[in-house]
Amino acid sequence: MSLREQKKQRTRKAILDTARHMFFQHGYTHTTMVAIAQKSEVGVGTIYNYFPSKSDLLLNLLADALSVSEIDVTPYCEHDSPVQCLMDWILDIGSFIQDYPKSFWQEVMQAIVGNVDENYTLRSGLFQLDFGFIDQTAILISKLQSQNKWNHSFSAQEAAMTLYSISMVQLMFFIYNEEMSFEEFKASLNRQITFVFASKTS
Repeated sequence: MSLREQKKQRTRKAILDTARHMFFQHGYTHTTMVAIAQKSEVGVGTIYNYFPSKSDLLLNLLADALSVSEIDVTPYCEHDSPVQCLMDWILDIGSFIQDYPKSFWQEVMQAIVGNVDENYTLRSGLFQLDFGFIDQTAILISKLQSQNKWNHSFSAQEAAMTLYSISMVQLMFFIYNEEMSFEEFKASLNRQITFVFASKTS
């Protein structure tokens, strides 16, 4: 890698690290690109060269945390309980949820339903991340089927979609219930997954 490319990588990382810190401290809505640029000690024009909008910056943060396409699902197949395999997979992938306060995620959810172009970019980008999670989950379930730990009579892709739906509903309950702890979220998610999928295991 050339020195120029190394410098670009360092600048990108500095911007993302600063944004992560400011999103945590001030929330998504009240953090501006100008403030991130100043805190990162780069020009405002420079930050827009790397990230065209605040939503694009957030998507890059989430994409780094959700690099599911680069994760080998094989180790998640080693547990004797297929339901526990799914729980371990979801909780590992979603561990970054705890990196930000609930108020931050509430602001992101509010931004997603907005009609301005930047919110459309955020919404579309998050959907792409979701599809990546669903595809990798389908691969995991297919591996469980190949090991005869899971019923072969249904589509792994459909099961992955169902698992995604359960996870998102439980996540919304967690985000909007200020009194719900992450441990309670995990317990509730486990109950729902067990209820739906326990009968599908071999």
